[in-house]
Amino acid sequence: MDRKAPEFRTSRGYQLLDRRAGRMTPAAEDYLEMIFRLCSGEGYTRVGRLAGLLHVKPSSASKMIGKLAEGGYVKYDRYEIVLLTEAGRRAGEFLLGRHNTVAEFLRLIGSG
Repeated sequence: MDRKAPEFRTSRGYQLLDRRAGRMTPAAEDYLEMIFRLCSGEGYTRVGRLAGLLHVKPSSASKMIGKLAEGGYVKYDRYEIVLLTEAGRRAGEFLLGRHNTVAEFLRLIGSG
């Protein structure tokens, strides 16, 4: 009877595991979903516009956009135009669909 005890971590510990596995943080998902929304209309967005809509400083938005670019989700000129890559478009479409599904579920059960 050699049973291994289950591993437990803090929420931050699970986030670090997700990052090592190549998964996005919830904040990165929020940014990518908003970039997808904005790029769906005009084909691009700007760092300042994204920062304003997410209520963050442009420097914070630039930092996250840099991380998304490293992950292959966006291309951007520093402090300027942000474009989705094909991987970013697919991920953004998934994130928006998931958002809408959860919102509809909450509406149906009377919580949203």
